Amino acid sequence: MAGGRRRKQHFSRIHAFTCGKASFKGEHSLIGGPGFSRVVYCNEPDSSEAGVLNYGSNYVRTTKYTLATFFPKSLFEQFRRVANLYFLICAILSFTPLSPYSALSNVLPLVVVIGVTMGKEALEDWRRKKQDIEMNNRKVKVHSGDGLFENAKWMDLRVGDIVKVEKDEFFPADLILLSSSYEEAICYVETMNLDGETNLKLKQALDVTSNFHEDTSFQNFKAVIKCEDPNANLYTFVGGLQQLEEQQHPLTPQQLEEQQHPLTPQQLEEQQQPLTPQQLLLRAQNFETQILFMGW
Repeated sequence: MAGGRRRKQHFSRIHAFTCGKASFKGEHSLIGGPGFSRVVYCNEPDSSEAGVLNYGSNYVRTTKYTLATFFPKSLFEQFRRVANLYFLICAILSFTPLSPYSALSNVLPLVVVIGVTMGKEALEDWRRKKQDIEMNNRKVKVHSGDGLFENAKWMDLRVGDIVKVEKDEFFPADLILLSSSYEEAICYVETMNLDGETNLKLKQALDVTSNFHEDTSFQNFKAVIKCEDPNANLYTFVGGLQQLEEQQHPLTPQQLEEQQHPLTPQQLEEQQQPLTPQQLLLRAQNFETQILFMGW
């Protein structure tokens, strides 16, 4: 209706999953044990704790060879084939009196075949190199502090950065969904590059971060994510997020006394938010909503 108030869309009536909080039972109780030891300090990639972990960079390299390793490695790959090894032996024997044929008739075909194959591999590897350069130099908006987002290259991302992805953009790394432009913090992603499926997948952020709709919402946001180590599973994920609230006012003597006593397991569980595949966004997926805030 023209001039009327726009009605809000409630996507909980559309999607089928439950928006309630999961519990730290079953697989989530494994966090901190073998295979579940990864710790991420959100919005603090320069902290001393994150520096001790010494995680790798976001630089991607899919090439097989370098200038130094191309010739020896490519030759090794060629003579792993039984046919090429057979003709190599025949070429060697052609230099002895035992061979009924001349050495040229045996060596020349082998050199041509090996040379053409190595040239083909060099061309394919060069194309992969150009794709790596293009991908590593793509730009994404990264939280630089004080609620400001600035453009940065994919390869310069660090573990713990907060990034902002817009519609039709690809995810620069494996991410955790913090919020989106929809009120219920849901988004749709396309996973065709990973599993070949063309239907859109529905994701939803946790309740504690779903209200982060403005850039300034991340100015004082601090959290620790503990999750499973990197693996090849596309459909499973186990982790937990604990938000660290900064004190904005002086503590009373009673609050100081309470801080001196360790929290019980039940209190720790209440502070931690379980992370599931519903919040996991994998690299190379395509984003189909409007604006998205995520932590890496």
